[in-house]
Amino acid sequence: MYPATLYCKKPLLPIYNNGIIEPAIYILLRELDNCEDIDEIILIKGKEDSYDFESKKIRYVTQFSPDGLGDAIYKCKDFIKDDYFMVLLGDMIYKSKKISCTQQLINFHKKHKKMIMGLKIIKIKDKKINGMIKGKRRGRTINITDFVEKPDIKTSIKMKLIYGTFGNYILHKDIFDLLKYADFPEALDIISSHGDLMGYLEKGESFDIGIPRNYYKAFKNFNKS
Repeated sequence: MYPATLYCKKPLLPIYNNGIIEPAIYILLRELDNCEDIDEIILIKGKEDSYDFESKKIRYVTQFSPDGLGDAIYKCKDFIKDDYFMVLLGDMIYKSKKISCTQQLINFHKKHKKMIMGLKIIKIKDKKINGMIKGKRRGRTINITDFVEKPDIKTSIKMKLIYGTFGNYILHKDIFDLLKYADFPEALDIISSHGDLMGYLEKGESFDIGIPRNYYKAFKNFNKS
C-alpha cells in the first residue's frame, strides 16, 4: 500500500461499512468486543500509534521497534492468563454471513482442544503472497503437514487444493518458549511437525488490506453490507 502507508498505517486504512467510513482495525476490534468468549483484548501498537476505540476489554501493549509478529506476540507473555489465546492480524479484516470468523475458530477449538490455524482455499495466482499450507482435509478440518512460504509454480500446480492462512490463530502459551529463538512461521512449523496444530477451513472471507487489490476487494465487499 506504499506510498499511502507513509501517511496512514495499514490498520487505519478507511473502510466503508454500514453507512460509515471507519478504520479497518475498528471492524476487527468490534468483532472481538462482541464475542462473549473473549474476556480481554490485547492490542499491540507501535510507539507512535494512537487508537480511540472504546472498550473495557482492551489493554494496550507497545512494540517499540518493528521486530515482527513473533516478537509482538511474545510481548504479551506476561498478560496471558489462560492456557490458550487467540491471535489476529491488525492488517486483516474478516467477513462472514452468520457466525463470525472469530466465533467459528473458538467453537472449533472447544471441540478439539488443540492449537488451531484458520485457513482458506487460495488461487494459484495468490500463492506468492499468501504462501501455501499442505495438509489432508476431512470436512473443514485440515491436518497440517507442511508450510511452504514461497511456493513455486510447479509445486502449486501439482496440488489439487491450495490452502493459505486466514489470518487468525488459537495458540497455547507453550509457544512463548519457541518465540524466544524462532520467528512466528518457524514456531508454527515446529508445532505442526509434532502434530499439535490443526487447520480449520473457515466459512467467510479474509482480506489482507496491506495488498492494494485485496484492499480494493475489502472496500467493495463491505460496501455491500
